Amino acid sequence: MNKTENIIFDRINFWTKELIKLWRNNQFTSYNLSERDYRDISESVKELSNGLIGDRALIGKKYLADFSTLGAYLLYYWPVSYAQTRKILFDNQIKGQNALDLGAGPGPCSIALLDHGFKHVTSYEKIRNSALILKKLSGLTKGNVILKEADLEKNSKAVEGKYDLIIMGHFINELWSSNENKINLRSEFIQNLLNNLRKDGKICIIEPALTKTSRDLIKLRNYLIKSNITVVSPCINKGVCKIINENENTTCHSEFNWKINPVISKISRMAGIKKDKLKFSYLLLQKNAHFTLPDHYLVVSDKLISKSGKARFFVCGKEGRVSISLNKKNMENGNNIFLKLKRGDKIKIIDPEITENGFSIKKESSIIKI
Repeated sequence: MNKTENIIFDRINFWTKELIKLWRNNQFTSYNLSERDYRDISESVKELSNGLIGDRALIGKKYLADFSTLGAYLLYYWPVSYAQTRKILFDNQIKGQNALDLGAGPGPCSIALLDHGFKHVTSYEKIRNSALILKKLSGLTKGNVILKEADLEKNSKAVEGKYDLIIMGHFINELWSSNENKINLRSEFIQNLLNNLRKDGKICIIEPALTKTSRDLIKLRNYLIKSNITVVSPCINKGVCKIINENENTTCHSEFNWKINPVISKISRMAGIKKDKLKFSYLLLQKNAHFTLPDHYLVVSDKLISKSGKARFFVCGKEGRVSISLNKKNMENGNNIFLKLKRGDKIKIIDPEITENGFSIKKESSIIKI
């Protein structure tokens, strides 16, 4: 486990105790959850998972009013969103003083920003109960949270102030979700937010790693780059992403290892949900950012094995998403790292054979992991 993973793990352990305390409304004798607590929470996690990920019937609903559902969100989904935010902040070396969190909910992104060193976070949330939870948690940080209530779908220009970073955690997919023109409306919303950025400020959009939400985010990405908005990360390709023209089940998301908190581990196990990887889709955006196209590639798929035994990955490079493959007969010391690659790795490919859909690794080819 690296330093970043250790920091995230330690802070989630700290916040889990505070979230248990908050969930029990300060009436507790121990930070430990009982077996009954775990059963109730895991059942609520399954219900929430279906409502937020399955049929998505809970999107936009006040589902945190129920005691068990609140526990499921605070002790399972809150830490996951916190970890996703911290991972993006660390990997992209994002720093600043003032941040804006839109659709803040009970504050996983806001608290992650404060833990990361931001001094002031303005958090917009339309549901009062969620905002109050955030306010209580923020009292345990060194920073300051300013709460603002607004329905940003009804009043998309309600945002005030200038910020170093604007973040939206699992929020953009809730805006105009039933409108057939939703991608265009979301694009206009993001473009309006550019007026709320300080010089060199950035917008970060985090979404679930679901096929539909990830594809919608790619569609939004392709709209935004037409307005001179640069995708700083994670995309190596800065032009139009053509993955959207492929099979409707084809998409792209980020995935990272993380040291899972014992409480989350037990809840996920009892709920029958695998949570050994941190999966999400995100965009880090900046207006007219200056960049140099890199000569490396980002692995954007899991390993695929054909019936003939050929191993293949999809990678993102300056030319877009392409395939790289390796026959076992061509494996040599310079390229044997190929089979150990994983989603999120950055690599250089030396002397490959150019194919119709990408590259084939030859015996004399080499792969360098950055």
